[in-house]
Amino acid sequence: MQFVIDGNNLMYAYAEVAGPAIGRQHLCEVVARWACRSPAAVVIVFDGPPPPSGVRRQMQYDALEILFSEGRTADEVIEDLVERAASPSNVCIVTSDRALAAAGRHRRCRWIRSQDFVRMLAAPPAPPPAKPAGRSEKPETQAPGEVDAWLRQFGLPTDDSDDPSDLMKWW
Repeated sequence: MQFVIDGNNLMYAYAEVAGPAIGRQHLCEVVARWACRSPAAVVIVFDGPPPPSGVRRQMQYDALEILFSEGRTADEVIEDLVERAASPSNVCIVTSDRALAAAGRHRRCRWIRSQDFVRMLAAPPAPPPAKPAGRSEKPETQAPGEVDAWLRQFGLPTDDSDDPSDLMKWW
């Protein structure tokens, strides 16, 4: 699954749902934390030109690809990404923009409202799954006679051996 995020739209939704307003750099940090826990690829598309190189470096995370629309709109860039996607049904567009969501659905993309995505980002991570009930790796007790059977298997004296010479073989 690839998430293609309308960056400016998500910033506004973040202020609306989680408040207070955050900037691009902080938004990238929040999304990157989620992306590190997710097997999905994540692309954030912001409107406008890229920031100066120092600021852009602070926005970069291994788990994210960050694009800027330059002289176009972020919506146009997102529509191009969807158009070029090898499998649009494996793309999820994150936006509250109805026209962009409709364009994505037309190509069979999935869609999630930015406000719902913010709620997902704000939710604590799920706890690790519990180990299934059942047999543990080692039994806590032995079946009657099991120890003696293994001792005999390896040619060792057993507790029920009455012959003292059996014990002397191992000293």
